[in-house]
Amino acid sequence: MDNSDNPVFQLRVAPREKQNRWTVFFRLFLLIPQFVVLYGLLIGAGFLTFLGWFVAIFTGRNPFHDYVAGVLCWYARVVCYTEMLTGKYPPFSMRTDSDYPIATHLEKGPLGRASVLFRLILVIPVAIVLWIIGVGMFLLSIVAWIVTLILGRLPQSMHVGFQATIRFQFRVYAYIYLLQNRYPRGLFGDNDDFESVPISPTASALEGGSVGYESVPSGLGETNEPITSPVTPTTGLTPAPTYVEASSPHSDSSAEFSSAWRLPMSKGGRWVLYTQFALGIICIVVQFSVPGHLTISNANQDPLWSTLYRGNVQSVNSDILNSQSSMFAASPDWTLVKSECAQISSSLAQLERVPKYPNVNVDRHLLLGVSIIREAIQSCSTASTSQSTLDLVGAANEFLVGSDLLQVFLNQSGAVFQF
Repeated sequence: MDNSDNPVFQLRVAPREKQNRWTVFFRLFLLIPQFVVLYGLLIGAGFLTFLGWFVAIFTGRNPFHDYVAGVLCWYARVVCYTEMLTGKYPPFSMRTDSDYPIATHLEKGPLGRASVLFRLILVIPVAIVLWIIGVGMFLLSIVAWIVTLILGRLPQSMHVGFQATIRFQFRVYAYIYLLQNRYPRGLFGDNDDFESVPISPTASALEGGSVGYESVPSGLGETNEPITSPVTPTTGLTPAPTYVEASSPHSDSSAEFSSAWRLPMSKGGRWVLYTQFALGIICIVVQFSVPGHLTISNANQDPLWSTLYRGNVQSVNSDILNSQSSMFAASPDWTLVKSECAQISSSLAQLERVPKYPNVNVDRHLLLGVSIIREAIQSCSTASTSQSTLDLVGAANEFLVGSDLLQVFLNQSGAVFQF
């Protein structure tokens, strides 16, 4: 029984409705003020949760529940508006208007001290699931935006699937923020054994608020199911009932129970969830398996390797610059020219012996520069054999072009390597 000693985040969305295409088109721009305000509120919620963690370890209660829960309920309404579940702009308030089509429920309850202590470890499995379906939902949201823009309303299957995803998302958040003790579940809806939500008819609205509805909307096209106890629209939370101690979890108390929060899952909604999982897994696998390119994009993957590679490039450039005076001399010392050309060749060979980073290609400037320097070495060898000053000047100019390309590589990769 989902009674007051084991509260869980609940979300209910009104049936699909026709939406203004202009507000759909500019949806993200319209939400900028909401995101700015929520950013600050969520920072405060995170800080208070950090403080509340120390208190909850000893008392089993989160002293900042009301504020943090209000922020999450506000955030949930904004996410629902973002995902086209409603066309009505969310209010700038932790309170829910009685006519707003998104209802939330999150009341106080005791927390298990052991689960509080290891909360960040325990949440890892559901966080991974949320990460996968979150990536998939992001991609499907683009499709949903286009379809809603054309048809004027969100498809029923997406309406159901997105509602289930968002509800699960905020159950994970509520678990992390120490607002619920029950482990997040219910991604694929509620079965026939759905455990009802308690609503205390005697609790004051000021103690925790209400769901914001006298009749909770179906969200799935069904007939609305009225809550059996009177509710006063306040903070988006149900009134906080008298706690039922863990030693008697099935105590009757004075709370009445309603199944108005039950979320049946349609076949289309289930396929939306499957699609989100598939898209999320594919994107994550591709992200970690596709090779990149060196230098500018991901050259800093191995700092030791990049330092060695850059050092060898700089050695080649240094040898080329040291050889210029003798190569451009009016009467070259051919023995010295041969020695300097051999030194450049040795440095280049050392550079080419450094293993390339696994599954990574080097920068095009570096490749072209090495190719030109290799040709210049051949030209220098030919000029030394024939003792042709003209050929030697041509080889020296080739060295300079190749050196310039290597320097471009060093300059561009420097920002990535952070030298």
